[in-house]
Amino acid sequence: MITWLNPHLCDPPHRVVRFDQVACLADQFSQTGWSNNEPALIGYVLGNRVQLISGTHRWAAAIEADLKKIPIVLRKTSDIYESWGNLQNG
Repeated sequence: MITWLNPHLCDPPHRVVRFDQVACLADQFSQTGWSNNEPALIGYVLGNRVQLISGTHRWAAAIEADLKKIPIVLRKTSDIYESWGNLQNG
């Protein structure tokens, strides 16, 4: 199920490295909003924020385009820990 959240409540999985891609996406988002051609991001609740596990550049473009909501598929934190381990506690 897709949840629409403010991108400022989300943390990206890694840093932005393709600034040209972000600029292109931001321009697109500014003109048309989040297109159905763009897949939803994937994340999980961590504290009072959402930790994204995909979509760093789309997330950055959404912030640059000043989108108020972005689509996120929220996974259960327990499923993430089962797959990856509890990264906060080792």
